[in-house]
Amino acid sequence: MKKVLILIFVLLSVYCYSFETGKNPKLSAVLSLSLPGGGQFYNEKPWKGALAVGIESFLIYKMIDTGNFIDDLKSDIRKYENILAEGNLSDDQITMYKVMIEGKRAKYNRNKNRQDNHYWWMGGTIFLSVIDAYVDAHLYNYNEKKRNLRLNFSANSVSLSYSF
Repeated sequence: MKKVLILIFVLLSVYCYSFETGKNPKLSAVLSLSLPGGGQFYNEKPWKGALAVGIESFLIYKMIDTGNFIDDLKSDIRKYENILAEGNLSDDQITMYKVMIEGKRAKYNRNKNRQDNHYWWMGGTIFLSVIDAYVDAHLYNYNEKKRNLRLNFSANSVSLSYSF
């Protein structure tokens, strides 16, 4: 029984060691989730990190800019509604303010949808960045590990060898 347990321990140790990449995939994913491009920089992929920083920064800017524009539209709508509520206007002015309110509401709805799209794009970008960082961490030393595995062809045979 002891021999079987020792054999299982040795095999598990070899298995775990053979797949060690030198980078922690969970840490890479957390860094990518918390900082734009953090996981990519951790995995020593600066171009991917720069791309993630650029895309996420652009989307953050667009979300803030669209949000500010929406706030301005809401403020204008409230201002025009207050002017209408005072009631000291001619029929032409009332019609003009109602048309202006409807135009502002249409812009508000378009920009609210645009802002929602920015949130979705940001979520998708972060999700892909986290997945990319996680997979890159797993494959960090893949080329070095791949060199240890050889497929040899000869006239009458094919052999597969792995060097430790």
